[in-house]
Order: sequence, then C-alpha cells, then structure tokens
Amino acid sequence: MSDKQTVSARIVERVAAPVDAVWALLSDFHALQRRIAGLTRFEVEGAGAGAVRTFQVGDGPVMRERLETFEPERHRFVYSLLPRDWGAWRRLHL
Repeated sequence: MSDKQTVSARIVERVAAPVDAVWALLSDFHALQRRIAGLTRFEVEGAGAGAVRTFQVGDGPVMRERLETFEPERHRFVYSLLPRDWGAWRRLHL
C-alpha cells in the first residue's frame, strides 16, 4: 500500500467585490502575507507555473506549495502542497 495521499478541493464563493479586485488578491502567489496573518517565514522560488513558495505560520510546520497552473484569462489557478518530513515538527510539538 502506498503512503501517498491525494486530496482535491474546489472553493466557490460569491463576494460583493469586483472580480478583478478579488482575482488580484487571491492569484498573487508572491503575496501570501496579504491574506494570512502571523506568517513567520515566507519565500518564493521562481515565477509563474512551477514557482514554489515556502511559508510558516507562527511556530507551525514549514509548508511548501507549487503553483501548477495559472490561467488569468479564466480566473483559475491550481497549486499543490508538496510533501515534507512531518517527523521533525511532530517531535518538537508533541
């Protein structure tokens, strides 16, 4: 049996704001700090599809995400949470 797990999510929500304003906020892969409070680490390697961002909220685990697809004309993007070694973080926080 494989240890690999796949999770997919699609979020659809209506907001009372112009689509361009919402898109500008959500699609900026380099500006996570505009949406998440308490970032203690944030860096981005690359640009566009294939870029990888590394971030940490408070003393939580360091997370890595890769931008897989970026389609501004369709207001669509896809990113993946990259695998990591949770063992070190668990040992410190259990």
